[in-house]
Amino acid sequence: MTTIEGDVVRVGQLSFRTGNRSVGDDHGPVLEVYGGRSAVGQADDWIEIIRYDCFLGDPHRHFFASDGREEKNGLGTATLEESVCVSVDELRNSLPSILTRLGYSDLATVAGPELRPALDEVEVRLRKLAQPVG
Repeated sequence: MTTIEGDVVRVGQLSFRTGNRSVGDDHGPVLEVYGGRSAVGQADDWIEIIRYDCFLGDPHRHFFASDGREEKNGLGTATLEESVCVSVDELRNSLPSILTRLGYSDLATVAGPELRPALDEVEVRLRKLAQPVG
């Protein structure tokens, strides 16, 4: 079941939080993916697994593995709109394999068929955040 509370869309043991973020002079929409640690045999709290920083200057993604490793890779995009598309499409097409590669295989099947509509809602939210203000 998909639930929406404020800036969080939750499906199963996965939560997708959208917002804006600034680092130095760079800024833009952010999508954070959290997994319920209870699904991976831990306490019932959340751990950040993926973050997409759809920034104007340096759009990139962070993958946080269960063993503490962090990978940071560029999105290879030129606009906020492209960054939003790449981020959501990557989750739509590859989330289970990403979760498995990062050591969260227990979360890879948690969302099931409800994942696509949840990501549709996330995309709407990110697109709104990517719109120019004023």
